Amino acid sequence: MTEPGGERPEASEAPRLRSATPADLPFVLRHRRGMFEAMGFRDKAQLDAMEQASAPFFARGLRDGTYRGFFAVDEAGRILAGGGVVLLEYQPTRWTPARGGPSWSTCTPSRSIGAAAWPGD
Repeated sequence: MTEPGGERPEASEAPRLRSATPADLPFVLRHRRGMFEAMGFRDKAQLDAMEQASAPFFARGLRDGTYRGFFAVDEAGRILAGGGVVLLEYQPTRWTPARGGPSWSTCTPSRSIGAAAWPGD
């Protein structure tokens, strides 16, 4: 499709995927909070308490690899969407391996334009 005037607009680059780092903890926590909000939880005090209690768990996981986060980012490095896997280790059984299965979640902000404001809108 061309713009009025006949020139085709420049296509922006496709988002790229990058791994989360310990510096991304605020985004991971906002993602987690957003997941609960999307499920209908609205009690601010409970969400604040969950976020505060989750911070050490995800900070440690980002450092030691038991939490693996991934972000789709635009050409400016702004986060457009994210996902994460928590690797839980538990004892082997005849049905399960020694390392637990992943718990996967994803989060896409309700708007992709201006996503750089996320978290903390």
